[in-house]
Amino acid sequence: MMYVDKYFAERGHLIHKLKAKDSTGRWAYYFVYVKPDLEQAFLKALESGQIIDLEDYGKVIGSCYGEKPSKQLRSFLKEKYGFDVQSSSINLKKVIMNKEALLVDSFRKVFESMNQEGIKESVDKNGIDRFISDCALLAATTGAATGFGGFSTMIVGVPVDVINNVVQQFRVTLGVIYHKKGVYKVSFSQFMKIVGVSLGVEIGASLTKSVMFSIANKILIRLTASTAGKAVPFIGAFIGGSVNYGFIRAIGAAVKQIDMSSMVFEEDVQQNSSADEASSCT
Repeated sequence: MMYVDKYFAERGHLIHKLKAKDSTGRWAYYFVYVKPDLEQAFLKALESGQIIDLEDYGKVIGSCYGEKPSKQLRSFLKEKYGFDVQSSSINLKKVIMNKEALLVDSFRKVFESMNQEGIKESVDKNGIDRFISDCALLAATTGAATGFGGFSTMIVGVPVDVINNVVQQFRVTLGVIYHKKGVYKVSFSQFMKIVGVSLGVEIGASLTKSVMFSIANKILIRLTASTAGKAVPFIGAFIGGSVNYGFIRAIGAAVKQIDMSSMVFEEDVQQNSSADEASSCT
């Protein structure tokens, strides 16, 4: 894949699809890559109803005349960038958000499936650095498995790859919390705040839905950065595995750097309450 193709393929969340009349007055469909710093200005320009030059905001990566994307345009976008435009009702921005919504819905299920006591035992036995390395290797194994066989296994394997990355990310985060604070049972909201901070998401006083979507978006961007290489059989195995390994190691390092000294976790409160009750009985 050429560099320019890979560049746009990795930025599907910045591709806008719109139907508009061109300078001749004919209806046309455009797929436009909009630069991140110009996205708000671009949306305001569209709402204004004025004539605009799309190239002022980014680059038109595909277009056709008509009131829906032609078969030729859909094939072009699929082959060149990996974008799947099934019908005129699908919007690339919406597709990305749907993936984020699915991932957000999976967060709690993954968290609740964590064997937090088992994580504590592993950290106690092997130390936090060894635990992080083991989780990274587990992520790399799935990353490599999804890379064998080219497109056919990549399409099937990507969801498994995402979920496994999230599982290992959550295990590492819980392991580091235990390593730094001595607690291994924390609430979902407290945990997700740590996850968000480790990814560079700005966290407020409460865990909002927009924060959860931002976390999902960060994870998807990391995954998208590696999917282009997986199109090449066997070579993709190294790319998928190495990216997943690096992602988990980076998460471990990021969580270790978080200052948790002033944080009070759910188990902290329970332990302090138990201590207070014990002292009151003496």
